[in-house]
Amino acid sequence: MNELTHNQKICSPIIQQEDQHIHVDDKIPKAISQHLAIPEDNFVLSHLLSALNIFDLLEVSAPIAFTDYAQPILERLSTIIMPKLREHILSCTPQDAEKISQAAARYCLKFTTNNQWALISQENISTQYFQDIYPSIYYSVETMFPAINSPKEIIPATYLNAFILNIISIIFYYIDITKIDNITIIVNFAGSPFTNHMIEAMLKDHISHASVKFITEWSSEEGDIYLSDTPSDRIATPQVIWKKPPTISDWQALAELIIRLKKK
Repeated sequence: MNELTHNQKICSPIIQQEDQHIHVDDKIPKAISQHLAIPEDNFVLSHLLSALNIFDLLEVSAPIAFTDYAQPILERLSTIIMPKLREHILSCTPQDAEKISQAAARYCLKFTTNNQWALISQENISTQYFQDIYPSIYYSVETMFPAINSPKEIIPATYLNAFILNIISIIFYYIDITKIDNITIIVNFAGSPFTNHMIEAMLKDHISHASVKFITEWSSEEGDIYLSDTPSDRIATPQVIWKKPPTISDWQALAELIIRLKKK
């Protein structure tokens, strides 16, 4: 309604050509059409509202029926997306891959329509966090982009970051991302188990969101990072030594090592 109200010059000629920009089979409730004084045989507005609503990522699992125009597009996109998911995201089951590919294809479908006046400019979106913390997910989504845009452009290049962010959001909805690109840190400080517990609590409070887990009972074969106040000759993994309570530069060095190992 806001789009229709504030962009009447753009919207009015577009909504007269329903087949060019709305491809969803749905009806608006009779009570609402009466309240808005819309003739019951005028489905343009109801389809418009439905189309804008179904692409809300909070509704990715909603059952939606598509027209004959849209269904082949969805199927083609799904067949492109699914193998990319299963190739790069190792913990993604076939069932999850199918759900994600269907939801992602539905998201991409809105770029095939002519109502891009309804899309907010998203050029300032940054995806650096996902490049650093979940590189497997980020790069699998990035590789989908050229395949989806072949043989013709569906998603404008200016929407690449928005595309990546929203597909990642769909992936997060369906799978346990804590198992992807996870890092294990061995915590082994001299003194007592209470010291290890304190350091572990500090770490969990700051970086547990990054698919990082911590162990204090370990063997030489375990762990990706050894965090201690004393170097160890038994450990072949990278060692981070904190001689005193950690400074900002200590935290930064640990974060950079985690990112480097994830990408490797």
